[in-house]
Amino acid sequence: MPFVRGQSGNPKGRNPKSRALTEILEVAGRQKMPTESGDLVEPRRLLARMLWAVLTTGETELPSGETLRFSAKDWLETAKFVYSQIDGPVKPQMPTEGSERPLKRKVFTLEDLEEKDERELMQLYREAGGET
Repeated sequence: MPFVRGQSGNPKGRNPKSRALTEILEVAGRQKMPTESGDLVEPRRLLARMLWAVLTTGETELPSGETLRFSAKDWLETAKFVYSQIDGPVKPQMPTEGSERPLKRKVFTLEDLEEKDERELMQLYREAGGET
């Protein structure tokens, strides 16, 4: 088929992406597995319990019975991950009519501030959105 300017080379469009890994994980997550205590539990429920244990206590027990303790940094990363899965990524907020105006941010060095008198400092504060 020769190239025709302005005409799609694939008139039917692209095939929808397969979610094979997601489907495989969903099926595997529903298949019950035995724990150390002999209980049968769905892996997805076990994972959810383990994540909540980490978030509430900083540690969790693995299916092998071993306790896994999280550092503060790892705990924070886990909390961010769980939050993003529940609420989705944070969307930037645009100011709307009637909302408070966003604060302007400007970085000053200590030398910058030492050179200014009190009146100039108050003016900078007001310009940045502060109230006096």
